[in-house]
Amino acid sequence: MVAYGQTASAGRSTRRADLPSAAPKAARDSAGVVLRTILDHGPVARSSIARVARLSTASVSGILATLIDDGFVREVPEAAGPPGFGRPAPRPASSPR
Repeated sequence: MVAYGQTASAGRSTRRADLPSAAPKAARDSAGVVLRTILDHGPVARSSIARVARLSTASVSGILATLIDDGFVREVPEAAGPPGFGRPAPRPASSPR
């Protein structure tokens, strides 16, 4: 019987070096997904972009900061949603180039 974490053939526990490395998602791939989401859905909330792109809201905020600095995206405060509680968040929209 093989104990948990051990391989039958080697008789030793599995080590991190034995596992295949997870390929990190390239930053430009994530930026492309964020930009494509904005182009497909128009001005949307960051939380909606995060949900569609399957990224964290922190990642989306960082990517949007870069896209805004590069001129690909702009924030449109007038596109904020219906009035509710709290301050309305500006929504990112594609920038006319």
